[in-house]
Amino acid sequence: MEKLALHTTTRKVLGKKVKALRRNGITPIHVFGHGIDSLALQADTPEIEKLLRRAGATHLIALSVDKIEEKHNVMISSVQRHSVSGNLIHVDFHQIQMGERIIVSVPLHFMGDSPVAKSKSVILLRNISSIRIECLPDDIPLNIPVDITNLANVGDSIFVKELKIPGNVTLLEDPEELVIRVYRPKAEVVETPVAAAAATAEAAAAATTPKGTTAAAPEAAPAAPTGDKGTKKS
Repeated sequence: MEKLALHTTTRKVLGKKVKALRRNGITPIHVFGHGIDSLALQADTPEIEKLLRRAGATHLIALSVDKIEEKHNVMISSVQRHSVSGNLIHVDFHQIQMGERIIVSVPLHFMGDSPVAKSKSVILLRNISSIRIECLPDDIPLNIPVDITNLANVGDSIFVKELKIPGNVTLLEDPEELVIRVYRPKAEVVETPVAAAAATAEAAAAATTPKGTTAAAPEAAPAAPTGDKGTKKS
């Protein structure tokens, strides 16, 4: 993988005062890592933006400080931007020990043309876009290729175990995890206004007593007493 470079200078402005740096086209930087003290640095914003356009999360960067010849091997840890303007606010770098294996997430690169790519009845459903690996910093691949040329029929799939992983890299994902599959979405039933009106009428008819049906007779009145009102007692 290509190693990029960034020149920085020691930052003496800290806290809320860094707003003045940003107004002058300078972005605050922090460098941290195992076995080193955190470094407060700064660099020209255009240079950092140029670097960010080229560097992914797995790119190694040779970071120099002031006029010191020794360089720090770092990777981008986090990038903070303004939520509205998108302007760069802060960048953190993580220093890497070149002799120690590290865990990183490497993006998948989907390549080739699937016969179903232009179909309107099926889609290529991507389940994951990156995988975790462990390796030495110099062995980090730029990406992991995924050839989709043979995905032609519904149900055709590619799993993690089928990916071409370099021999000097240890895969940390479940080999049975799905990467991509040819999928046919369920047909969506769209109810037209006419169909909706017909359904409403049918429901109303079902709730009404059908023609010709005899209504239930009213409940009979209670029976009169059996004794004659005017009969003499014996």
